[in-house]
Amino acid sequence: MVLIDRRFWSLRGMHVKVQELVEYSIATYKELAAIIERALVNRAVHATSTRRETKYGNLVLRLRLDQRRKMHNKELCRSSTITIIEAAGSELATLAEDPDSNDQWALAAKQFNESLLALEGCLRAWAAQSEKNEATTVSEEENQNTQITGVSKPSKARVPFEDSVLTKLLQKALGLNAYVYMIATIAPEDTSYRTTLRTLQFAEVAKVGVVTVKRNEIFFNDLQKDLKTDIEASKKKLESLQKEERSDDVKKSVEVTKALIKEYEKRMARLKEPLNERMQATELFIQSITSTFGEEGDKKRLPHLSNLSMDPMASDRILHFVFNGDVTVGNDKDNTAVLVGPGIEPIHAVLSRAPSGNIQIEPVSRTAKLLINGHTISKRTELKNNDRILFGSRHVYVYRNPKEEPRTVHFADEPDINYWSAFEEIISNNGIVFSTDNTLEAGVLNRRMLEVLPQIGEANVMAEELEKDVKYDVQLVTPEMQGRLDGQTEIFVSVFHTRYNQRFEWTLRTFEMRLLAMRKLYRRGEQGQNIDVPECADPFFENTDADVRIGTARLYLQPLMYFVRVRENLEVVNFRGEPVGFVETELVPCNDYGDEYTEEDNVFIDNPSELVGKNLSFLVKIHCCKNLPKGYTAIYCCYALFPGDERVSTERVSGSTDPEFGHERFFSFKPANESLLAQLADSYAAVHVMGRQATVELAVIRANKEQIARQKMQNDLMQQTNALMEGFRINGREVDPTKQSVIVELLLMKKQQARQSQKIENLRRLVQSAEQHRHKRVPTSAIRDLLLVSSAEAAEEVISKLDVYESELSKASSLCSIQ
Repeated sequence: MVLIDRRFWSLRGMHVKVQELVEYSIATYKELAAIIERALVNRAVHATSTRRETKYGNLVLRLRLDQRRKMHNKELCRSSTITIIEAAGSELATLAEDPDSNDQWALAAKQFNESLLALEGCLRAWAAQSEKNEATTVSEEENQNTQITGVSKPSKARVPFEDSVLTKLLQKALGLNAYVYMIATIAPEDTSYRTTLRTLQFAEVAKVGVVTVKRNEIFFNDLQKDLKTDIEASKKKLESLQKEERSDDVKKSVEVTKALIKEYEKRMARLKEPLNERMQATELFIQSITSTFGEEGDKKRLPHLSNLSMDPMASDRILHFVFNGDVTVGNDKDNTAVLVGPGIEPIHAVLSRAPSGNIQIEPVSRTAKLLINGHTISKRTELKNNDRILFGSRHVYVYRNPKEEPRTVHFADEPDINYWSAFEEIISNNGIVFSTDNTLEAGVLNRRMLEVLPQIGEANVMAEELEKDVKYDVQLVTPEMQGRLDGQTEIFVSVFHTRYNQRFEWTLRTFEMRLLAMRKLYRRGEQGQNIDVPECADPFFENTDADVRIGTARLYLQPLMYFVRVRENLEVVNFRGEPVGFVETELVPCNDYGDEYTEEDNVFIDNPSELVGKNLSFLVKIHCCKNLPKGYTAIYCCYALFPGDERVSTERVSGSTDPEFGHERFFSFKPANESLLAQLADSYAAVHVMGRQATVELAVIRANKEQIARQKMQNDLMQQTNALMEGFRINGREVDPTKQSVIVELLLMKKQQARQSQKIENLRRLVQSAEQHRHKRVPTSAIRDLLLVSSAEAAEEVISKLDVYESELSKASSLCSIQ
């Protein structure tokens, strides 16, 4: 039972009564197990007033052991209570900050989060109270022989149990007279870093608290007197309230008082009720459970469907036995097995006994989505033991027939069939191949794919049922395609507007938030409410005026280390590794005032280490883009030199697939250090070409879209996407991430070779000129000046001054002889 949809009242002695929560007297483990099984079923999929399909909830199991005996002619009861809490995880908020008052699911999600905050607040207050008591104890020990006057005892910290129903119910179990243990479950993925950290911080609080336990003893006579007193006091209060004016507050107080009187009288009757009568009530409840869900022994002898859930604790909780008559499955309440959610029809499928004696299943209509072992079924099919069945988009069951010989499970490397293996089978049979690399990154990527693909399928089913012209698909994006040097391949969701022929990319976080809003809108449609919302506010669609990434190019910064000017056309590649055009860029070394260096300035350096401690200034120019795809407007480029830097954007240009930007930005580093040089040597600036898609409606839209999407998905999920700087494949095409880097290296080598060739040519001309003038010796100063120049004109000027150098021979000590 979900506590948030129940009212509660505080009773004497910190007892709390929650409406419709029932206690059962048990005598055997079998009875206890049956009640727990029923509770787990309720928590797994049972409908409540707030959540039609409860997957998570605050599960509270309270087991009280009573020991009764006679003492001084009175009946004494000693009791001990074990309270087990499985707290719900925090619920993701929807797109709206304040949930709709008519959306009970959104209100429930909000109250789940509030109950967790209240529980944490109680633990923190309890820990603070324990620390204060410990400090007080130490102070008393230090001053036990000293008389202290005028000092009051420290007040106890208030523990806010009243902040939620959950904490109010657990008031007696949270440290006041109980031992507290906490087990925290965390996720290893880097995407769950924040929630993992919050969970560990939450658990850290429970370690601080100190408990003081004592016996729980009470005489039944005293308890009966207290209950009589409470009943009389409540009746007097009710009489006085009924005499007052009937305001809303008074009406509420009257209702609460009547409920308290009823509860007190119920407790009094329970004290007087013989134990055998209470046990009979428990037996009737156990029988009702057995008639609905079957006994544990039935699972070993009768064919049945058993549910599979993402949460292993919620798997194999719902059993549908198939032995007498047909079993109908659908969202109609008259069906034998009632399933709700996207893709489930009023009567979805029928299970019956075939003439051969085996159980067979048949979809009722052509539109009913039914998969067996990952294959779509459109006709009557006999079931075999351990067959995996998918109803709609997310209801997974496994067929068990104990009479059949156990056969080999489809997945030999898995000991049991579970939710994930069933969906992996479905995905594999649709042509998607998972990575077989035995690496942590590949394992995380595969698991995330298993989680995301069923959600994408659910979103597509909801979009189709609500007649939304949109299709969702998975998109793998490598770090290189995002302009990053390292990292892991990320999963994006591709959003295709079939009406406008537009495609957008969502991050997983964006998709998860949108999916919550989609479910909310879908539930409103099921309830017959108005679901007409503007397309700009529709969670199924992206804003048609949103900027999209046309593609990314890599601008390598290595030439700046040598003061080399580089102008080139960089290839623009989209998320799928397809070339979509070119962007013309230029790196220009300059002085501190932005004046560009030319070849005549002779600023080229051979060793970048010479830059350490000197100023480094340069210009980044983006001239234009060429051959971009049609259908884009307001095109611009943006880039950041290094990770963490603020992005620089060009002006927007519309009306052309070859936009001219004329962008220029000055950068200066004063001075350059080794860290900067290392970044320039190993990194590149990712130039993202952005734009808006033109909204041109298409006359013909739906031509085999599913087959095209499946083929594109298979192409996008090639497994070499994580090979950084070693080449990878996308769409069957070899993409070399070092291509542009190699071009830059070749450019620098060509520049260096040309300079070395020029120096050799200068020396040759020097020797030739010396021989013509019969100079047998040449000063090293002439050779030094000749090596420093970079042009033929400057070298000719040095050679023409050979006579001047000759006059210095008598003064110079360093000479070079020409034989």
